[in-house]
Amino acid sequence: MYNFWRRNRTKIESAVYENRLDSVKEDHKSDKKNEVELSSLNSEIKPLASDATLPKPQTRSTVQHKLNLPTIVEASFIMNYKDWKDIYDRSQRKMKSGWTDVVDERVRSCNFRCTLAFDRRKVGAENSRKKNCSFFRALAICDNNSCERVFDIFIKDEPVPRESIAFRVRVIGDENHEGPPVARQLTGKKRLQVGKAANAIDPVKVFQRKVESADEEILKARNFTGCETAEVIKHASADYRKIYQLDEDIFRECRIRQHILEEIDVTSEEIKGYVQVMAEKPFRLHLTSEPQILRYVSYCENNSYSHVYIDATGSIVKSLPHQKSALMYAAIFKDGNDPTNVIPLGHAILVDHTATSISYFLGTLRQGIVTLKAKVVRPSFFVTDFSPAIFNAILHTFNHEDIRGHLKRCWNVLLRKYDAKQIRSKSTTFEMFDSSSPRRLHQFVMIEQCPITWPTFGIKNKIFKGRRYSVTITNTCNIDSPLFAMYVMFLTEPMINNIILNSNKEPFLSLRKTLLLVESDGWDEARLHWLTTHNLLTHRQTIEHNAYGSVDGNSLRFIKNPAQLYRTNYICSRQNCPTRERISTSADLSLEDGWLCNEEVVAEPSNFIHGPPPFLFVDILHPTMNDPNSEGIVQVDDNFHDIQQNITIGLLT
Repeated sequence: MYNFWRRNRTKIESAVYENRLDSVKEDHKSDKKNEVELSSLNSEIKPLASDATLPKPQTRSTVQHKLNLPTIVEASFIMNYKDWKDIYDRSQRKMKSGWTDVVDERVRSCNFRCTLAFDRRKVGAENSRKKNCSFFRALAICDNNSCERVFDIFIKDEPVPRESIAFRVRVIGDENHEGPPVARQLTGKKRLQVGKAANAIDPVKVFQRKVESADEEILKARNFTGCETAEVIKHASADYRKIYQLDEDIFRECRIRQHILEEIDVTSEEIKGYVQVMAEKPFRLHLTSEPQILRYVSYCENNSYSHVYIDATGSIVKSLPHQKSALMYAAIFKDGNDPTNVIPLGHAILVDHTATSISYFLGTLRQGIVTLKAKVVRPSFFVTDFSPAIFNAILHTFNHEDIRGHLKRCWNVLLRKYDAKQIRSKSTTFEMFDSSSPRRLHQFVMIEQCPITWPTFGIKNKIFKGRRYSVTITNTCNIDSPLFAMYVMFLTEPMINNIILNSNKEPFLSLRKTLLLVESDGWDEARLHWLTTHNLLTHRQTIEHNAYGSVDGNSLRFIKNPAQLYRTNYICSRQNCPTRERISTSADLSLEDGWLCNEEVVAEPSNFIHGPPPFLFVDILHPTMNDPNSEGIVQVDDNFHDIQQNITIGLLT
């Protein structure tokens, strides 16, 4: 029919027009006849009296009330073309993700308090011939169970570029929000914005700000949109991190970022990137860059009273699984008069908060300074809180002394034992102890990215528990080597560290006190504690003592028994053996299965009496062989690498 009408439009229009004129003429003639007839009747008709009882015309609202029709409310809002482009893709003629959040905000700006749940939408097709249909239409309902409102949101004509768009809203039904509180889901750009803010400050603080800025009228209507719970904000924060993370494994991601930062750093010459040191267990990150160090050097050279502030905080670093709590250490300085001009020299994230671990971080900064300037550039002052670990780390790294030595030096200065010239000449080179206490440099060795102090030979004029000791230099090796080996295991093996720290039985109790003294007071105090605890020093009238002895006699025997003590049951196959079953107890590991006997001896599996020890000590015997020439036993020259490196005990090797 439509095509027929378009083809014969001119003919049909002319025919209809002629018929219309003819009908109009006939109607005009009939109207004249009617006028004559009516004129004769007017004289006979009398006017009627007004009656107040006659029904009056009813309004639309009255009719709706009687028929119980739903209430209809209409509103409108204006959106500029830029905002429209953010939610509408003109090339694909469809709405972009997140358009419902934008429309929901605009609808609420029209004093509607419902929680909109959009049901369906429709966008007009390109070059559509449906002139009476709206270009855009969306239907939404209130998400509250007790509210039956329906929202019809539409745009009549297709928006023209650079012109504002008028949205019309037709709401059908009455507002009723007696049901439980509801809220729109946090999605799209809003979820990213909330996640970004939660990662920047804190999920709890973001929740607090949202509660403080929430619209009370909207909350009274039980619409909690825009006031998400703390749990939702935490999930949004986690989703935001997932978007920008490079790998699910945090350690692998750290290595990737370390490599990326080194590759994109094209300005630094000596110190590339930002992540200088990274270790997984115990976890550590040392963060600094070449521009930071150069700025610090310039600051120290141009200021007579330069300050470096060192502190730690744990509020911005989350704990890692199966590791101690992580703290973020910062070394910062204030360059210039602006109090907000605080510049970091370096940062570190550590789970090991001992003086040795912090010294490693500060040593990285010191090494960077020496790399760039070929000398150590120290500030005039270090400012920190009352943290013995940080105190010791600063003094170890920059002054080669500990807290006790530093306090002695300060005490000697207060007693005026040195004048100003001597202080200036010796402050950066020597420890200014009393004249009877010579300067001793602490030496470090790097094992698994951990700086470890090793003991010096001998003890000279050391006061311990009220007595002064001096141990012969050449006779401390039998103590230094085993204690240092156990100290390395204590620092680098978390399982051994946990056993030593948490056990209240020997030998771990005395071993723990000895190793902790290394951390706090140095090797001299630790070795003297070990020697005096086990009565190894020969008491004489003089202060000279001799620590001569074997490694097993002065150190290992106190650990092997009882830690390494084991029991073995032997059964002799000879029936008339006076003691067929024997029990042997020993702390020395042996490959022998029995004792000298003419018959076969069966040895049952050995068991450690006090449970599996954290470490084992095994004696390596020098190999021998029968010499055919001398018909005797001679020692064989063997390389250390040829010695058996593994031993199997139970299921462990």
